[in-house]
Amino acid sequence: MEERIQFEAREVARHLLRSFRESHPQWRNDCTPLDEITRWLDLEVETFHHGDQPEGTFGYLDPAENLIWLRR
Repeated sequence: MEERIQFEAREVARHLLRSFRESHPQWRNDCTPLDEITRWLDLEVETFHHGDQPEGTFGYLDPAENLIWLRR
């Protein structure tokens, strides 16, 4: 199950980056433009301490707030 989730997460990330590149043809950098992508998606990014969430949580989306939480 975990391998399938990881595979799906990678595929979604690839699709998102492809869509971003199609919408921003002037972007030619090898680095993933996380700040630009979050602005493009109208999202905010915050961090949380690893002890604040269940073991193994590295990040999650709070759709009510358009907020992505990433573990520090």
